[in-house]
Amino acid sequence: MAMDARRRQGVVFGILAVGIVLALKSSNVQRAVARHRQRTCDGTLPLPLSGYLYCGIGLAVGVLALVLLIRWFRHNPEPLVMTLAITAVAGILFELFTLFAAISEAHPAIPLCGG
Repeated sequence: MAMDARRRQGVVFGILAVGIVLALKSSNVQRAVARHRQRTCDGTLPLPLSGYLYCGIGLAVGVLALVLLIRWFRHNPEPLVMTLAITAVAGILFELFTLFAAISEAHPAIPLCGG
């Protein structure tokens, strides 16, 4: 029974890590587009679809991890489970922030080059 709980905790942690990595990948795509916009002084360059997909899938994966955590460990007050729950919530907040940043960076509203 204890090994099964550890295995499930490992699965939840792995899913959390995947969600964070996908959100970071989306952030990297956003940063690359912003650098390209600055380099070319072209604010009309849109964020590629991959930027939204990475973040959306990362958010879905983070929510899945939290749902599995609640379902599997609802009545388990272990410190590791509490740490996973806090990490899952923090991951979801990060993924939401990244998604909002992607949406707001879709088309910049400020001029990029002076002159």
